Amino acid sequence: MKLFDTFNRTNLEFKKHQQSTYDFYNQTARKEFAEIRERLEEWFQKYPFNNQKKLKNDLIKNGFNAAFYELFLYNYFYKLGFNIEIEPEVPNSSHRPDFLIFNDLGSFYLEATTVNGASEIETKREKIRSVVYDKINEFHSPNFYLDIQCFQIISGKAPSSKRIVNFIKDKLSAINNIVENSNHNFISWSYSDEDILMEIGVIPKPTKHKGQTESTTIGIYGGDGTAKIDRSTECINKSLANKSNRYGKLDRPYVIAINLLEKQSDFDTNLALYGTESFIYSKNSRELIKTIRNKDGFFYGKQGFQRKGVSAVLAGAVFPSNSDDFQLTIYHNIEPYYNFERGLIKEKHVYLEKDEQLSYYKFKEELIK
Repeated sequence: MKLFDTFNRTNLEFKKHQQSTYDFYNQTARKEFAEIRERLEEWFQKYPFNNQKKLKNDLIKNGFNAAFYELFLYNYFYKLGFNIEIEPEVPNSSHRPDFLIFNDLGSFYLEATTVNGASEIETKREKIRSVVYDKINEFHSPNFYLDIQCFQIISGKAPSSKRIVNFIKDKLSAINNIVENSNHNFISWSYSDEDILMEIGVIPKPTKHKGQTESTTIGIYGGDGTAKIDRSTECINKSLANKSNRYGKLDRPYVIAINLLEKQSDFDTNLALYGTESFIYSKNSRELIKTIRNKDGFFYGKQGFQRKGVSAVLAGAVFPSNSDDFQLTIYHNIEPYYNFERGLIKEKHVYLEKDEQLSYYKFKEELIK
């Protein structure tokens, strides 16, 4: 079975906001994405034949990100020389984890999950923005790119894309004859109705790009004019908690692999898994006296060291574009039912020690930081 269709591709357009990721990779003729498509096809051919149909269906219909991460993990451990069983039976549950990974040195169950940090309201707003952005990009602006400086949704309802597009077309038509040396690069417009407020700037196209149709009309995508609350640690913990007890008490190490779609830093992941930090300073000199680790992490919480059923968490921000040689980081539980042996994977390993300090290892040797 092939993951992608075989045909002569000529589509050089960039991905539309509402277009599915699978459909874009299947259709595009752009070289940089063709290379990704070929890599995913190669991985798919290594995936067990009896499981290919379900995986392909998931990639097309059930959320590309989650299915892609499972394909990535299979290939990741395949390249490391592990044997891999998909959806193995477990002793105390009718549910099945994603993988059983094993070699001569040991074995463990592996469950995959993804997190993007967006709330339901933010997700709804993003869908509204996607519709409007795609409609704007459908028409061609020969002389200018648009700079969407602000896109604020007021009512929570979808605005009229037709009215917005007509407004922009009228404004562009009025300035298309402005000479190159004028101050047209400082022009911006405001559009508002009962549903939306937009601030739109224009950027002159370089001479060599004028009249070209390959690029999108929007050159810069701005924010929505609202403050964002950092929910990264909360979202990581919630996603892991949903997976932590799903399979009851197991007979070997249980590892959760989490893909961080918003590219959290290692520092953020440390806080999510091992607890946030508070700092005590001297009242007089303002010097740092002590750092306290709060009991609000996935592995280190109200009960101290906890989640004993989860031996470790594999974390990283893996995307099709960076997946060719991506390295995961392994975060260990100090007091699990079954230890995840560091010698199994030659990657970066992180531990929270009994003194509440983090230790970093590369395979079997300690990292000095």
